[in-house]
Amino acid sequence: MTGRSACPHHARHRQRGGAAVEYVVVVGALLAMLAFGGPAISQLLKALHDAWTSFLHALSISWI
Repeated sequence: MTGRSACPHHARHRQRGGAAVEYVVVVGALLAMLAFGGPAISQLLKALHDAWTSFLHALSISWI
C-alpha cells in the first residue's frame, strides 16, 4: 500500500470546505473591525491611501 486515502475525492472536498470556512472567518473579522473598530480603521485606511499614493508617484517617476 502507498499510504494514500482510499477515496481522494473526499479529501479534496474537505479541503475546499476548509478554505470556505477560512474566507468566512476573515471576512467576518474584517466586517467586525469596520463596524466596531473606531479610529483604528480610519488610521489604517489613511496609511493605505498614503502608501498607495507614494507607490503611484514612484511608478510615475520611473516612466520619465
